Amino acid sequence: MPRVLLALSEPTQRAQWIARLNSLDFDVHAAPSCGDTCRLLSAAEFDAILIKGECENGPWARFRQRVRRHAAAAQIIALLPSAAARATIEAVRSGATDILTLDSDDATLRERLKDAARRSAEQRERAESAGRLRSMCHKLTAAVHDSEQRIESLTRDVLKLAEDTESRISEAALAAEFRAILSQELDLESLLRTVLQYLLKKTGPTNAAVFLPDAEQHYSLGAYVNYDCDREAADLLLEHVCGSICPHLRNEEAIIRFEDGDDLARFLGEQASIIRDRDVVAFRCAHEGRTFAIVMLFRDRSDAFSNHLPGMLDTLRPIFAAQLKSILRVHHRARPQWPKEAAEDVTESDDDFGFGIAA
Repeated sequence: MPRVLLALSEPTQRAQWIARLNSLDFDVHAAPSCGDTCRLLSAAEFDAILIKGECENGPWARFRQRVRRHAAAAQIIALLPSAAARATIEAVRSGATDILTLDSDDATLRERLKDAARRSAEQRERAESAGRLRSMCHKLTAAVHDSEQRIESLTRDVLKLAEDTESRISEAALAAEFRAILSQELDLESLLRTVLQYLLKKTGPTNAAVFLPDAEQHYSLGAYVNYDCDREAADLLLEHVCGSICPHLRNEEAIIRFEDGDDLARFLGEQASIIRDRDVVAFRCAHEGRTFAIVMLFRDRSDAFSNHLPGMLDTLRPIFAAQLKSILRVHHRARPQWPKEAAEDVTESDDDFGFGIAA
């Protein structure tokens, strides 16, 4: 049964129309005021609203806006005393979808109300379809957004994997190149010269020093490249480094970078003044747990070392230490010995390898 809301303020006329609509088998609900009409529309769905040209002397437009907020699908049918052109135009402009006169017969009333119920059902169906489409659009949008995030995450992972792979390939190529170069050096001085030349080629102009330990782990300067320091001051500094920094670094696994002159001053004291404004990098070169050299690089902080330098040094330093060990083993075996002493020294260890003479 079509549900009809009758909005009539005059009690007698309202009662007559209620009886008439009931006789035509419509589900009728009456509202004596605009406020009652909106309350009923909020509580239930209606197919049609029968209303006179004005409700409680309020303008049509204001009432139409309130009705549309509560029942968008309900069809507004204006009840007019006559089908006068001016009243009809005003009703249509105010939102009425149909016009009935107060003297309309029952057949016309039944036909118009059923037609209004049909249009209301179609509008509800369109609204529900639009709602389903909006819901699907929201779900699709969320799915697309989720897919984009996953693709973005996968892209980042692929790029990171490619970057890591490229980095590993570069490290492997660097290590192979450095190992091939050092394998040709069987003399300590030549080895140190080659290592410093290779480092300077990779880092650019810089001050570089290599400190070598003797059998008692006392350090001395093995090789040095002076780029921009006063020679006498540099000699004093490097001599002090042997006793200050090297003992601290001989068991240090990490590559140390002194970017703050105050940090370096705590190690070197007054001698740090020459490199207070320098970018300083120091590290140990170890093989099988034993330190074979300590290297120190420093230059002006305005030309600071690249952030990629630690990775390169971490690749090169164990190769340098391994070649140092090989050279020392050769030198140790080549030392002239009496047969008896040689027999006693059949078992050799890394502790026998000292740099004092070679340095």
